[in-house]
Amino acid sequence: MTVKGNAASTIGVSNKLLYFENQHQSIHVAFNKQFEKTRSEHQIRLEPSINVARFLLEFGLSF
Repeated sequence: MTVKGNAASTIGVSNKLLYFENQHQSIHVAFNKQFEKTRSEHQIRLEPSINVARFLLEFGLSF
């Protein structure tokens, strides 16, 4: 293999590594966005339930 061919091969490997890193970052970002969305949806449903429990306890009612 010539020096020119070796340099081209190194550049090709470098480009593949950058693509892999970008793809990994993209997957990581997508996963975090999905996690935050799910967490937010659970919190939206949980808060009213907690408020109802507090209300019932405040007035000594069973639930």
